[in-house]
Amino acid sequence: MKFITVMDKEKALQFIDNLETSNNLLFDFPENILDEIICKLEDLTGLNTTPVVGVVNNVGSLSSMWNKISRLLPVKSGDVVFQFSLNDDELLYGEFNNVMALLYSGSASEIDDVFDFDIPSNDKCVALANLVKADSFESAFIVKDSWEKSSLPGLDSFNSISELKSLCNSNIFGG
Repeated sequence: MKFITVMDKEKALQFIDNLETSNNLLFDFPENILDEIICKLEDLTGLNTTPVVGVVNNVGSLSSMWNKISRLLPVKSGDVVFQFSLNDDELLYGEFNNVMALLYSGSASEIDDVFDFDIPSNDKCVALANLVKADSFESAFIVKDSWEKSSLPGLDSFNSISELKSLCNSNIFGG
């Protein structure tokens, strides 16, 4: 399963240094709901970490997913969009509109109705993972100031961890 997430500069550099990441929520989960999500993911994976939020894709590349990513995840200039390959059984899934409704309702009692271990048939799916490691990395790109939300021109693309480490020296990161 292709798992795509967005990280700001600091989080991306932390991932590069540690070669793994957790605690990339992207949405403002109320504490009671976050606690329930952490428990649900711990039952799935055995790990007790704050999750990484992203979207999933079974077909296509990171660039072919751009419209979906920009509609479902908060992306801004200077962010790094990452694609990882994760096992289906490492993820918890929720239909985007239901996740957003849960965030606004703040009712943890609805969490089992929103998040499941099976991917929803709906194309607008949010996924959560406990931990994303560098060995699952596939590609990434930096969103530049000239970014146009409906196209990819002007984006730097990275396809390996060694190329990704060049982010430290890129001009978008002030390097």
